[in-house]
Amino acid sequence: MTPVATLADAVTAAISAHVAWKTHLSVAITLGTSRFQVDEVARDDLCVFGCWLMGDAALREAPLYAEVLALHARFHLEAARVLGTALDGQRAEACAAMAPGSAFDGASSQLVAALKAWRASG
Repeated sequence: MTPVATLADAVTAAISAHVAWKTHLSVAITLGTSRFQVDEVARDDLCVFGCWLMGDAALREAPLYAEVLALHARFHLEAARVLGTALDGQRAEACAAMAPGSAFDGASSQLVAALKAWRASG
């Protein structure tokens, strides 16, 4: 994700970047390795969207900011949990942790829905 100037651009880029995590995690499950580190994935302040989200003080007054902030943090924790499981060689458990209805799936769906609502409101 590249630096962005507007809320709509940031949210659109964030949706794409966070949806791509399904692919990153699937690859990690298949290969048992990843270019990502679990402790870094767990942090919501390292991705471009997280840096933008936390770095722009004016956003804190925006509608849905607090919800997006919390959902973004939850998404990162769930993605890190799946990645850790995959890197521990627990393929079946990692697949289950990404399956429809899983905590990761819920965090991902809720984050994307909140991001779309935020984009529509701005």
